[in-house]
Amino acid sequence: MTTNKQVQLEIAQRFIKSYHLLCAEREVRTKKEFCEKVHLWQQNFSIIEQGKMYCTLEHIYYLTSHYGVSLNWLIKGEGDFKCQL
Repeated sequence: MTTNKQVQLEIAQRFIKSYHLLCAEREVRTKKEFCEKVHLWQQNFSIIEQGKMYCTLEHIYYLTSHYGVSLNWLIKGEGDFKCQL
C-alpha cells in the first residue's frame, strides 16, 4: 500500500522533473524564472529536489496554470506531461 509520504514524494519528483522538461523544451530559461512563476523560493526548490520538502497545492496550481503541465501527470504519473489543447 502506498503511504501519504510516498505519494507526496512522487509528486515532488515529478514537480522537479517538470522543471527539467520545461528547460529542455526551452519554455523555462532559468531556475529563478521557474521559481518566480510557480511562487517558490529558489532555496525551497533545492530542498524539494533533495526530498526534504514537498511542493504545495499553490506550487502545483501555478505550475499547471502557467505552463500547461497536466495535473493528471503531475499527481498520478499518468498520461502526457503537457495538457492537450
